[in-house]
Amino acid sequence: MSTELNKSHLELKAAVGQFIQGEISASDLKHEAAPFGIYQQRNELFMLRVRVAGGHITTQQLRGLAKVVESHNGGHVHLTSRQDIQLHDIAPENIYDAVKQCGACALPFKGGGGNTYRNILMSPDSGFTDEPAPFDVLPYIIGLNSFLQQYEHAFQLPRKYKIGIFAKQSERGNALLQDLGLIATEQNGVQGFEVYGGGGMGRYSALGVKLFDFIPAGEFIRCAVAMNELFYDHGNRENRNQARIRFIVKNIGEEKFVELFQQYFTAAEAFANKLPADLNSPTLELKEFAAQTPTAECSAWQQHAAVSVNLNNTVAMTTIYVPHGNLTANQLTKLANLAEQFGTSFVRLTQQQNMVLPLHRSALPCLYDTLGSEFAELDLRLKSFKGNLTCCIGATVCKIGILDSPTMADKIAAELDQLFPLGSEKRDELLRKIITGIKVSGCPNACSAHPAAAIGVQGQKTKIDGKLTDVWKIFLSKDGQLGTSNDELLETAAIPTAIHQQLLALNE
Repeated sequence: MSTELNKSHLELKAAVGQFIQGEISASDLKHEAAPFGIYQQRNELFMLRVRVAGGHITTQQLRGLAKVVESHNGGHVHLTSRQDIQLHDIAPENIYDAVKQCGACALPFKGGGGNTYRNILMSPDSGFTDEPAPFDVLPYIIGLNSFLQQYEHAFQLPRKYKIGIFAKQSERGNALLQDLGLIATEQNGVQGFEVYGGGGMGRYSALGVKLFDFIPAGEFIRCAVAMNELFYDHGNRENRNQARIRFIVKNIGEEKFVELFQQYFTAAEAFANKLPADLNSPTLELKEFAAQTPTAECSAWQQHAAVSVNLNNTVAMTTIYVPHGNLTANQLTKLANLAEQFGTSFVRLTQQQNMVLPLHRSALPCLYDTLGSEFAELDLRLKSFKGNLTCCIGATVCKIGILDSPTMADKIAAELDQLFPLGSEKRDELLRKIITGIKVSGCPNACSAHPAAAIGVQGQKTKIDGKLTDVWKIFLSKDGQLGTSNDELLETAAIPTAIHQQLLALNE
């Protein structure tokens, strides 16, 4: 651990101690704790957000997190829509020890929140697909994350800075929604990236603008530094509501923003040709199982849960659906053990708050049976839509949330379960569109990415007949564009039916 990190840990420890003694308030503590991704919940316990670069995490690390939760009487872990893991219901006196223990598992908190660079997104199937994906981006993400952890200005920004590095062209829509989005490509046999910048979602959402058609792979750290420095110098430090990179684009225009970025890229020449020391992808020895004829239910599950990613149809990136993204320590340990049982030493986290395992296709019938028998208390096979619509953590936990998005998502799910019962042809036909296309946020901050969903739902409060009322706004998006809303405000009871109507239109 570096001297700087030791110093920041000691400052966090001191601030937590002052809070416990009543010497400082929760808002004062937030100043020290937020850059570690540590926030107070509505129940006055704490959430600790662990960085998981690219959503790639080993089974050993999963077990380590489970032990942290167990040893500090935490409530559960939560898989986020940015491929992080959050530890919930941690008492203040346990914060510092939990941070140290996670660090010992090579899972740092530094930069998990506050005015810092945030977790770097990745395609979950990077390194395993035959789809035109020139190379595995995971080593680049790990390398960039290691670099930025030591880069002082990455922790002194006007607001959050979000980066995504994606392995294939089909992820362009995702790249356009990042402050800095890179897509792996090749030019004349040279590996590199297509680059976008200035995208993001929230009270003002915007798609990024193209910065480069192509940069060689060795320029990617230079690119990240250039955007970091541009934001450091030009981000709005007076008004947090205007403090994201997309507001710089809005204020000066796309053409001038690209020119400005090019100036910073030129100035960052010292960071050119910096490749990660280790560009090796994780090794995978898939375990082959005896041939087994799947049941009809298992076959239907495979259609949406197991996506073949190579041409000879042996590797399937298989989704373990995690209702609401929540797992107890015991369930997390069991899932780590299960992954190893089926031949992999790691899992990938998704933006839909699930886990993905790379498996040999012959393992799928056995996995389906095991998920049902070993996790009877948890619907890991998506037999119900409940818990399987992407949503933020909700206002019962989040102190800045307005409405409880998980409750609304479950109301919509109950309607969907009635309309498309398990085993129905229509359910199988629409399932992927539903679970990837419906997203619910409890406020305009867009933690579920609802503005980019085919059907996005946003909560707020307004006065109706003089009474403050929970209302929801629906956003509709097509062809990877940001969603638009007619600004009609619907009360809670009207939303499931409205979603049904939009689904019918989506299927036309």
